[in-house]
Amino acid sequence: MIRVIKVGGSLLLHADLVNGLADWLERQRPARAELVIVGGGEMIDAMRKLHRVHPLDAAEMHWRCVWMLRATYEIVWEQLAASGRDEWSRIETAADFADRLADQAFRGPTLIAVDTFFQRQAKCGLAETWETTTDAIAAVLAKQVGADELVLLKSCDVEPTLSLAQLAEAGIVDSQFPAAAQGLANVRLDRLVSLPTSHEQPSTRHDAPTSTDRQRQDITQ
Repeated sequence: MIRVIKVGGSLLLHADLVNGLADWLERQRPARAELVIVGGGEMIDAMRKLHRVHPLDAAEMHWRCVWMLRATYEIVWEQLAASGRDEWSRIETAADFADRLADQAFRGPTLIAVDTFFQRQAKCGLAETWETTTDAIAAVLAKQVGADELVLLKSCDVEPTLSLAQLAEAGIVDSQFPAAAQGLANVRLDRLVSLPTSHEQPSTRHDAPTSTDRQRQDITQ
């Protein structure tokens, strides 16, 4: 079994994220591989604010943000290494990802840099705008590796009866996610609970929320 997991960027603000993630993994059904990507959180929110002020190209901003996800990947990897969790591996180059994909050599919990599998030259059908986030990007990864399950870990409670379209309308997943996740066998959202915050948890929105903002909640997260 291969499980793809997207860790919401807002969870980066939790002081005990690594241990909380490990506890969550222990409660799941056993999997041959658990492939983890990390959202961008407030770092990407800052880019969104810049885009509101300056007339910047939307596609260029999209790919700048994808590039910036390398930073959150490295931050989480540093925490994993410092915690002595030797069971984790990582994929940090496109060549490494391609080799493991070709050989189906995914094993154990593995942290993956988004830019190793999600690249500009590879057309995957997602909009090159703010409407595409690590939610939809995680679905792309799940399809690439033939995952049996895709899990989005959020910092908010999620009503389990809501459809993917309803979740997108509520701003819990991005607007590209329902289409991106179509065809996946098992998709679920879960809240990573019982984690202390390093400081008071900020809002996932900034300025006055618009209808588009509601679709961006926890987007890059």
